Amino acid sequence: GVAPDRHRFGEVGPALRRARHLGRRMASASLLVRTDVAAFYPSVTPSTANRALLDVGAEGADARLAAAMLEGWGSEGYPGLPIGPAGSAVLANAVLRPVDRAVTSSPWLRWVDDYLIAVPSSSGVEEILERLDESLNGLDLSRSVPKTITAAPPAGPSWLGRASLAPARPGNEFGRASMGQSLSRARRKERIWDSWSC
Repeated sequence: GVAPDRHRFGEVGPALRRARHLGRRMASASLLVRTDVAAFYPSVTPSTANRALLDVGAEGADARLAAAMLEGWGSEGYPGLPIGPAGSAVLANAVLRPVDRAVTSSPWLRWVDDYLIAVPSSSGVEEILERLDESLNGLDLSRSVPKTITAAPPAGPSWLGRASLAPARPGNEFGRASMGQSLSRARRKERIWDSWSC
């Protein structure tokens, strides 16, 4: 097993265990759909961020302030959410809540804006993609069609512990990387961001 990893924002071990449990359920699906949101971070508009924050119960003044920050950064040539800060990840989760709700009829996992969704049959693929597209359109976002892949789940009981949403290699539709490597990269990015913060 994987030992729980202490992160400065809390323990990620329980989330990894839940994801692996769901992954075992997903491994028995007929098909998996892997997709992501096209240019997600730079595409989040100030109005989308404002709506998302209000929808999760933020105070109106706080939601307007976050939208104004995005507006200001956009006017300086940096559209959307900044990539890296923890606050961006929190806002990204709020923005994607309607998309998450659109796929709740199927087992699914999301890492930032990458989705992995179990579907019972090929007819379910079209339905889930339509729901994704509709919910993303409501946020002025779109699905990355070139990055959308449908395939049978990888063989083996521990595929989720090693599966990544990296581009596929021939014979390995879902790519391979360790979760530990992903966490290490995230911590490195966080340290760099913290060193730039005042």
